[in-house]
Amino acid sequence: MTPPLKVDVPALEALARQLAGLSDPLTSGGITHEWQPPVAQPTGPAAVGVTAAANHVVGEAAASLLSFADDVAGAARHYAARDSEAALEIGTTMHRRR
Repeated sequence: MTPPLKVDVPALEALARQLAGLSDPLTSGGITHEWQPPVAQPTGPAAVGVTAAANHVVGEAAASLLSFADDVAGAARHYAARDSEAALEIGTTMHRRR
């Protein structure tokens, strides 16, 4: 028989906050996007394209971190609710036995 799963809900909640916090530096500046090259150079348009691509990747990474943080926070809420239900059930059972 498999022992019951033990979940550290506060640790899950802390992880969710940490993951969400990791996305903040990515969204608050990231890479400075150049719409026009600072000086007319043959590589200017390529530099603009590279910074645009880098900004896209950074934005996607930030969004993924936030999404994962939301999933972890949802799991923490689920396990906390299950713990509350189980505690209520145990309390009701103990009360009936008296």
